[in-house]
Amino acid sequence: SAHSEHAAKCDRHTQERGEMLETNQAERAAFEKELGKLVEKLRVSEVELLDAGSFLQAYAESLARLEAVKAEEEDQAAREVAGLTEQLEKVRAVARESDAAFGEEKAGLAQALAEHEERARAAEAGREVANSEAGAREA
Repeated sequence: SAHSEHAAKCDRHTQERGEMLETNQAERAAFEKELGKLVEKLRVSEVELLDAGSFLQAYAESLARLEAVKAEEEDQAAREVAGLTEQLEKVRAVARESDAAFGEEKAGLAQALAEHEERARAAEAGREVANSEAGAREA
């Protein structure tokens, strides 16, 4: 009968739809499972990226501290060199003053020696004159 054929057709159609629905649900479950795995991988990657970012941040801060220490050491060395140069200039100035004072003292001593020698020659000449006069009187 047509009615039973139609009913059988409807049953087959319902059964096919049920099978398609089951297949669709199984495929969807498999897809969701794969999607879950991908999401977990993304979470792990995100954590790794955050860890790498933290490491890079710490590394950059460490480098900045090293640069600051290096700059401070260079500044300190420059200050020490400047201080030593200043002290050297002071020592040189004192040495120049000492040389000048010594030169003046030496010139003064040479002058005094020349004056003393001149007086000694004058005294010697005076004695010779006195002796010759005395010799002339005795004669």
